[in-house]
Amino acid sequence: MDEASRSGWAGYLQFGVIAVVVVAALYLARAPGPVDLVSGSALQASEGAPEVTVFAPELTSRALPVELTGNVRAQRRTTIISPVVGRVAWISPDYRNGGSVSAGEPFIRIDPAAYDLKVRIARAELDKARAILAETRSEREDGASPASLQAEVDKRAAELELAELELAQTEISLPFDARVIATDVSVGELVGPNETVGKNAELGRTYETGNLQIRAPLRQKDLAYLDPVIGREAVVRTLSGTHAAKVAAVSAVIARESRLAAVILELGDTVGAPPIPGSFAQVSISGPPVDDVFVVPEAVLGSENRVWTVRDGSLVPVVVDVLALTSEGAIVRSFDAGAGVVLNAPASAWNGMTVSAVSR
Repeated sequence: MDEASRSGWAGYLQFGVIAVVVVAALYLARAPGPVDLVSGSALQASEGAPEVTVFAPELTSRALPVELTGNVRAQRRTTIISPVVGRVAWISPDYRNGGSVSAGEPFIRIDPAAYDLKVRIARAELDKARAILAETRSEREDGASPASLQAEVDKRAAELELAELELAQTEISLPFDARVIATDVSVGELVGPNETVGKNAELGRTYETGNLQIRAPLRQKDLAYLDPVIGREAVVRTLSGTHAAKVAAVSAVIARESRLAAVILELGDTVGAPPIPGSFAQVSISGPPVDDVFVVPEAVLGSENRVWTVRDGSLVPVVVDVLALTSEGAIVRSFDAGAGVVLNAPASAWNGMTVSAVSR
């Protein structure tokens, strides 16, 4: 073999050695290490059992709420009209679109000058009639009052009362706290009854803030579950705040399309401002109590309402029957909680996983 042939074979040999080395390196890099060959249980044992916090739920009784949605309605809407004719002399700054006025507090004042004069004239006429009656009595031997003069006194007294009433009506107020829906009255405007000023008679519209109701549709089976429903306590939540309520009535008919009934709730004590009519409301009506239930934190519920429990030092999953979600937690039917319900299950938890349980 000549020198050129030997040089070619040497090059091939070197290339083959390099290829074998590369393949061996790749194989060794992909080969499982000692840790990968250990089973899950062996690996956990080598690392130690994770610590979990558990609590023992207590058997209790809870009134299950029925959750509804509804809307706010104003029961008493009032159109403001002046009972006397005159020019508007003053308007309260609170009497504006969206404003609020207090019970008994005047919010519009009509110029009282003409009505004040009527009172003074009526009082003078009454004094005159009384003087004539008194003089006539003194001139009669029996001291009797002539019927015609007594009738005149009574008439003048009634005229004075009417004049005083008209004067009092120049200050417009309401007997209840109210909120202003709309108004465009202005100072100097001529106002009065419909028959006097026509279309300008309306001075605005209001609704009573202390007489609001909530109407909420509900299924007939829920209506049967809550029976008797009238008088049941409820909580209403709106954008304006949280309100105590009570069921006051049930609709007399069922909605034709939805086949739903409806409950009417009256608001009680309010935390925050009164709700606005037409606004959305979340309603929670207290139902009859259910025995043998647990109250657990909603956070422990996993997919399909699964919770982790500890039995004999191992994790065991339990699918629970959730009856209601409330502000105090999830109300579930009682179940075998073993040594306790896990509050902080590991992200990689699995059935039979060995754990170290610590009671809360």
